[in-house]
Amino acid sequence: MNRTRSTRWLPLFLMMLAMLITAGGVALTTATPAMAERGRAAEELDLDDEDFDDEDHDEEEEWDEDWDEYFHEVELYAGLLELITRMSEVSSSAEMSAVAAVMNVEEFVEDEEQMVSFLTGLLPELSADNPTHLTAARAIRIKLAEVYGGMDRPEEARAQLRLLILGQPLGG
Repeated sequence: MNRTRSTRWLPLFLMMLAMLITAGGVALTTATPAMAERGRAAEELDLDDEDFDDEDHDEEEEWDEDWDEYFHEVELYAGLLELITRMSEVSSSAEMSAVAAVMNVEEFVEDEEQMVSFLTGLLPELSADNPTHLTAARAIRIKLAEVYGGMDRPEEARAQLRLLILGQPLGG
């Protein structure tokens, strides 16, 4: 791959993308497919043109081969920017951070019983006076219902769902 092409336009593109995101809240997931479609349409128009000589044809083939790699790089950078944006949003909110932590508990426990023990042990530590605690309690109840369902313990799963439905995430 010819790195000089990539190093010329990629940083400029990323800078413009970052400016668009910060200025107008452009969603990367909607911008990327649109960019891909325009790029592919332009590429097809250039390749269908019969008025080029062999030297132009070689350059077109080289660009055709490089386009997918360039676009893949842009998609990687766009995905990274999206991840950074999402993590920033999550970490700026105590409630979102609590929910993310509950969702990730399974990464740090050995089995479902240990997860149930850990999550149920947290519930008494939560306070009804703290909105973040109430959000965390709801996320814990949802996770417990999911885990109990996976353990073939439907009664306990229904009990968790019942508390959620009744608006009593900290218990009755």
